[in-house]
Parts: sequence; C-alpha cells; structure tokens
Amino acid sequence: MKQVVKIKCPVCETPASQEVETRVNSKFQPNLKKDLLNGQLQYFECSNCGARRQIETEFLYHDPIKKFMVFLVPNLKNKQNQLSTLLENVTRDEKVDLSDYELRIVTHHADLIEKIQLFEHHYNDREVEIVKLLTDGLFAKERPNEEVKSRFFYMKDGVPKIMYITANEQLLVDFSDNLLKFAKDKYKKIVNTTETGQFHLINAEWAAHALSSS
Repeated sequence: MKQVVKIKCPVCETPASQEVETRVNSKFQPNLKKDLLNGQLQYFECSNCGARRQIETEFLYHDPIKKFMVFLVPNLKNKQNQLSTLLENVTRDEKVDLSDYELRIVTHHADLIEKIQLFEHHYNDREVEIVKLLTDGLFAKERPNEEVKSRFFYMKDGVPKIMYITANEQLLVDFSDNLLKFAKDKYKKIVNTTETGQFHLINAEWAAHALSSS
C-alpha cells in the first residue's frame, strides 16, 4: 500500500513530496522487505542540497510466519489520543488473528529495523533492551568522553553486536552473552512476561523503568 507524503528536507528545508510504502508483508512482499532492510524502501534524497534520509512516516511491518508486527509511529507523544484508532485501523486491514502475535510500537525508522532483526533471530527484545542498558555503563567507562547519540542491536555477518552512534563515528561492540544470561536470570519476571496480542513500546525508557522498579 502506497501513499504520497509531504517532506521538508531536514538540512535545507526545501519542501518535497514522495510516494512511499506504508506497510510490508514479509511473506507476500519479500522484495519490499529486502528493500526495507537495505535502506532503500523509505529512502529520500533532497533534490536541492542532496541530503539523504530515511522517511519517517507511519508504517506497518508484518511477518505472518514468525507472527510479529512492528508499527512505526513517528511523533508518538503527539498521537496518544489517536493511537488506539491507528492500531485498530492498521491491524484490521491485515485480517489475521493477533492473539499469539508479538506486537510492537516504535517511534523511529532505525528502531523498526532493529525490531525486525531481533524477532527474525528469535531474540527477546525485553532482554536485549536490558543488555543494551547494562552495556551503556561499560561503554561509558571505556569511552567517557564520547557523546552517544543512539545505539542499536545489530546483526553483523550473523553475529549479534551493539552499534553505538556517537558524535564522531559508529562503533560496533560485542553483544555480551554473559549480560544476556544475567538479564534472563535476574529479571526473569520482567522479561518472560507473556503479553501477546497487544501492542507494546519496548525501548530504552522501558528498560530503565523496569530496572528501577524491580
């Protein structure tokens, strides 16, 4: 399903419009899935200044084989009153029983790609968010002067990593199996929660709140 979205270049603020996909079913649209994961599906290049970005617009990714959906909702804080209607509309069109689905909300394109990688490789995203939070402390000790912009779970040649994006560079650090085991054991009541059939926002804020409340 496609729609035309209006875009303002984040660099030069030149207005533009572009036709984009608003949903992908990985079973029936494998080529679109490939383009999404390669960064081509929602790609935008400004005709004025040449700036390149991923378009941030509402988008649903549906994997009916592994039974998960990820719904991208940019500016989520401004859409809280509309969220239930958005979710109802987007899932109704898929025409499937969601009772045993893992359902997630994300707020940025990079988070969408991360969730897809996590579920495709059978990771529990609650565990991974805790591991990322614990890894932050180790990273800060090793690189105290680095300003971290964001970080993501990332599969590099089939090996799990955490990618740190700093003010100066992108760094890949090991995804610690020891920290994963620690998260599984110490926070098992949190990470083993079975809440299929409902959309959840599982991110860094969720992990920080979960750890402070446990």
